[in-house]
Amino acid sequence: MCSLCRWVVLPCLPVIFAAGGSAVRGVVVDAQEAPSISVVARTLAEQEKARDLPANLKGRVKDSIKEDAAAYSLPAGSSPALLFRLPGYSVPYTLTVTSLPRGFGTWQLFVPAVVLLDSDFQPTREVPEADFIFKPQTFSKSQRLEGEIAVNESLRNARYLFMSTHAKLIGEMYGVHESRAYGEPVAPTIDVKLMRSLHGSVEIEARPAK
Repeated sequence: MCSLCRWVVLPCLPVIFAAGGSAVRGVVVDAQEAPSISVVARTLAEQEKARDLPANLKGRVKDSIKEDAAAYSLPAGSSPALLFRLPGYSVPYTLTVTSLPRGFGTWQLFVPAVVLLDSDFQPTREVPEADFIFKPQTFSKSQRLEGEIAVNESLRNARYLFMSTHAKLIGEMYGVHESRAYGEPVAPTIDVKLMRSLHGSVEIEARPAK
């Protein structure tokens, strides 16, 4: 089980935030008492909020986390959460997770915290933040934070991808602080200013492994 999921299981209570960031409904609980990722993921699935990735391993799914999105109490703080249903495993494939910055001057960036779950919503793999690389703009693609996840025999039981962000780091500049309670040292070379945000746009693509 991943380090973010070893917590007491309590009922999932979403916390709704207004644009200014103040709580207007719900209860913020201490991290030691926060519902586990498994509980929040199951809740999203029961509410039919899981997005399906293409079963034929072609195409991508886009989603956006708006300023009025519900936030869920998680061990790493209150964060919006997304759930994606993975294709049934038949051959190895690659998941590409992309987060697009927004704004100008100091860009806002949703830094994904990703956990793969099985059909019972139990963690099978936690994807470290260090696996995500900020890539500059090219002729065909805009600047983006991107990470690839190889799904092979060892992860054949993965059925869901759960995404949130480390809310306790919101407001910090991405890539400036090299050591924090969550994630490995980052220290990338970035020529733009990126501030961690609770909001943003993400894309997930599944394609056959090369």
